Amino acid sequence: SDPSIVWHLIGPLQKNKIRKTLQYATWIQSVDSWELLAAIDRIAAEEGVRPTLLLEVNVSQNPAKHGFAPDELLAGAGRLAEFRHVAIRGLMCMAGWEGDLDGARRDFRSLRLLRDGLRAKLPSELPLDELSMGMSGDFEIAIEEGATMVRVGSLLFEGIESDTAGA
Repeated sequence: SDPSIVWHLIGPLQKNKIRKTLQYATWIQSVDSWELLAAIDRIAAEEGVRPTLLLEVNVSQNPAKHGFAPDELLAGAGRLAEFRHVAIRGLMCMAGWEGDLDGARRDFRSLRLLRDGLRAKLPSELPLDELSMGMSGDFEIAIEEGATMVRVGSLLFEGIESDTAGA
């Protein structure tokens, strides 16, 4: 394993997969509940690692999306400092409805404003300096709204045919 490679997990994480994930992923961008956060913190302590985390927020309140409800996260902000075996660096969201660029902008702006509200309640050792939002179809809007990370997987491979095409 090359220590210069930093792996990010960006999809849902089941609690029974945490220990295995911590062997490979340096960042987990999809921590979507207090229960998952507590489990990662506990297992990180047992394994002697300190993963970097982003808290996934369902800013659109789309029932098909994962994440903390914004009000839930604001109400529990004081709890974030209790998790000593992880580095909580920021927030992540997915735009609520694919193809709705105005909605994506609202979602990304909401995440930034939520982060700003959380910062006012948190100690300086929790700066929440990362915002992961935007994908191939809306990353430019995400950047305009303050994204520090974007996920552009399909854009990277646009126009490249699979070796198995036609097989």
